[in-house]
Amino acid sequence: MALTFRGGIYPPCNKVTTENLDFVNLPIPQFCYIPMLQHIGIPAKPVVSVGSMVTEGQLIGAADGFNSANVHASVPGKVIEIIELPVGKKKHLLS
Repeated sequence: MALTFRGGIYPPCNKVTTENLDFVNLPIPQFCYIPMLQHIGIPAKPVVSVGSMVTEGQLIGAADGFNSANVHASVPGKVIEIIELPVGKKKHLLS
């Protein structure tokens, strides 16, 4: 038996409520946790330190080994803490 199905799915578009609205940038949050593990592989190693100013899109975590991925800042700000959270020992960056 095939594990896929013919033709795929076609969910309804539901664009009526937003199709005529302009794009709006959301405000930058006061605090933002950015996980160094954003995939199934090995966590990225932070390449910034506490006190560093980062810009949106800047590399903040470098891939570290097999099946690892770089992590980039999603918002600009100042790194105030780098901590390890107990859930799976995932490194997180607070900026």
